[in-house]
This record gives sequence, C-alpha cells and structure tokens, in this order.
Amino acid sequence: MVFGEFSTRAWRAALCCVVALVLAHGAATAQDPVTVRILSPVSGETIHDNDGNVPVRLELSGRGTVDAYGRVRVLLDGRSYGADRERASFMLENVERGDHELQIQIIDRTGETIATSAAVKFHMWRASALFPGRKPPQ
Repeated sequence: MVFGEFSTRAWRAALCCVVALVLAHGAATAQDPVTVRILSPVSGETIHDNDGNVPVRLELSGRGTVDAYGRVRVLLDGRSYGADRERASFMLENVERGDHELQIQIIDRTGETIATSAAVKFHMWRASALFPGRKPPQ
C-alpha cells in the first residue's frame, strides 16, 4: 500500500503543479491583451486611385498572428465593410471618393471583439466621370 499511497501523492502533487501552470498562463494571457494598430493608410493620407483601392496593413501585438485570434473585421465610416478577413494585409476595393474613417476589430473564434484599433481618417481621390482626363494634384 505504501507504493499506492506514494503514487497517489505523486499524482496529486503533479496535478497541483499542472493547475498552477494553467492558472499562471491564464493570468499572463489576461495581462497581455491583444492590440491592433493600422499602419496604412496613415491618418490624413490622400489616396489616389481611380478604382477606389485602398491598401491596408495592420500591426497586431499580444498573442501571435491573425490566425491565432480568429479574423479581422473592417469598419469603414462606422459600418462593417465586406467579409471578415484572415490576414493583416489586404485591399479595400471600390471605396467611394471623399473623406472616410477606417477602424479595425479583431474577432476571436467565439465571435467576441477582443481588440479595436484607433480610427484613421483618410481621403479617397478618384477622377471625376465629368472630367475623365483630369490628373490628381501634384
């Protein structure tokens, strides 16, 4: 029976160590929040593209890549824009001319928003259909 008691004690000690490690990892994860920052476009930028294409690049910090979190949701002028994405670099297409506000949300696998970027304001310049030969200002 001594062997059985020793074995039971050893398992209890091992289990306590595992629980402590899991709790410590959870605490570290909670203290290391996910953050997202828009690298491009930069705030105040004017984008010249007649097709309305806007290249977007993000920086994520915290616990890995977009794959580790779930997906990227784009908010353009406060509304969801297109399907959620799975990369930190992508193209917005057919953005109308004028001033816009871009914001990014990181959505986890359960559908919860775990991070939201600061809003970035940019201007989309597209040639007018009334003046097709008009060039963007230099």
